[in-house]
Amino acid sequence: MFLSIGGICLEIKSNNDDFMLKTAQEFSAFIFEKEMVGCYLIEVNHGYVSKEVAAINVIKKEDIFDVAGDEFRGIINIVQKTAKVDIADLSGVFNCFLRVFYSIILLENNGFLVHSVGLDYHSKGYLFAGASESGKTTTARMAKNDYNVLSDELVMIRQVNDEILLFSTPFNGEFEGFISSSSVPLHSISFLNKNINNGFQQIARIEMFAELMANIFFFSWDCKSNQRLINLVNRVCEDINGYRVDLFNYNIRSVINGISEKNSSQQSNSLAAG
Repeated sequence: MFLSIGGICLEIKSNNDDFMLKTAQEFSAFIFEKEMVGCYLIEVNHGYVSKEVAAINVIKKEDIFDVAGDEFRGIINIVQKTAKVDIADLSGVFNCFLRVFYSIILLENNGFLVHSVGLDYHSKGYLFAGASESGKTTTARMAKNDYNVLSDELVMIRQVNDEILLFSTPFNGEFEGFISSSSVPLHSISFLNKNINNGFQQIARIEMFAELMANIFFFSWDCKSNQRLINLVNRVCEDINGYRVDLFNYNIRSVINGISEKNSSQQSNSLAAG
């Protein structure tokens, strides 16, 4: 089975037919008919005995990553583009492993995952980032009738050639709408907050950098990985505007309209109309 998530191909192998069937159903929007160039191979083994761990552990030794959670244990070789993982046969375990897998390999592909809801509106990408309970799933539910929702939990940012793109992922929270495999140029990043002054504020680059770093889904804090991530985030902050938004008091359309305007007076009029 081949999956394409974020424009990156995965070949999934397992001897468990039931697992392959359930995976095909869960990732149906991301199934690819044939192998792409540079495909990663993931071999899945079953019957892993669950173990209580305080947090997901990632240990890096040169180009090998040893990753472990409550219900999986895997080895990822980023140079050979291979992974072997033992999983417990429980719902959602392989999805959890893939989140960790992508957080690691994305740095090799000029990208990273952000705790956020991503929206596609008129072929432009709008990212609303925030921690748990900040309103990501609420935002996705508010948006699903008028916007293409890319995810309500983890959205992918990648630099492809000279363009910053926003990719959908199958890594969702509680959103129950349909997520398709798609990508759009990233237009803006908004950080969800409650009860800020005026409900809508553009923020300075340095503040945007700090906010974005705080919302990145990332485990490999070695020096080389850190520097690559910092360089990528800096590039995004140089090209994309950042905002602080209160969507509990302002609707999505008024905020996006405000972001799309070129000057603050037009933004104020748009927000007032919302």
